[in-house]
Amino acid sequence: MRKLCYVIFILLCFSLLMTNPATFATHERDKDVDLSFQQQEKIFSASDSEVEILHITDDDEYLLEWTGRSETFNKVSFQQGFSLLFEDGYLKDLSSAWSENQKELNISKQTTAEESSRYHLLTFHYAEGILDFSFSWSEDELYVLDTPMTEMHSFKFPRSKEDEKAKNILDAVIRQQQDHIERIIREEANLPEEVMLFPLEDINNWKVITDPSSDNHLPLHELEEMWGGIYTKLLESSRKYRSEGKKGMPFISWDSEQRKLSLFIHYSHF
Repeated sequence: MRKLCYVIFILLCFSLLMTNPATFATHERDKDVDLSFQQQEKIFSASDSEVEILHITDDDEYLLEWTGRSETFNKVSFQQGFSLLFEDGYLKDLSSAWSENQKELNISKQTTAEESSRYHLLTFHYAEGILDFSFSWSEDELYVLDTPMTEMHSFKFPRSKEDEKAKNILDAVIRQQQDHIERIIREEANLPEEVMLFPLEDINNWKVITDPSSDNHLPLHELEEMWGGIYTKLLESSRKYRSEGKKGMPFISWDSEQRKLSLFIHYSHF
């Protein structure tokens, strides 16, 4: 079947990042208080993500269990976490959690899946005290192979030549698809080459545009609200388009000159 493609452009203006409390829980920060940024190692004692196969059914479906966890050295007034699960570059599922006056925060969810795929879990961790704040990133990958030649199994790192070959094929196919969609988005949105455009799941580029030592980083004090806006848009659009049999591959652009962050979602039939 020929894939039908859609590009949805969503501009995340800082002044429009009013999140719906019915969509996910968050808090209202006192805007009159200027919080100072702290490096993550001064606030977080741990932050990690993990995705695993919990159970394999008789009809070759399997149940994924995935978690995002963070812990601070001391109790903080607020913690927020957003976890996004990607299947071959497309958004598979998402979840969030928050806490007040605690040291630990846990996000946990189970998702049904099937067939050979690469799963990538990305979590954005945020912690806020009375006078300061910090954030951290974590990720995990899981490869699931289900072929006529082998029994279904999973790995994070290849344990055989066959696993290595399958991993390389999956990675190459996903990378080609992402490169193709990136060209489509850049052309449709008329984005100049100097504007950064990358898959939302690319943790390395997120680290680049949030590097406090850079002159062109995002406004860090707005980052938690930005991710709240991203999460809300992904949740709303996922509910809408999945009912129509479409899956979305989200991209982020960052125009450092205009100080503009944008979310693009490319949809294909599955």
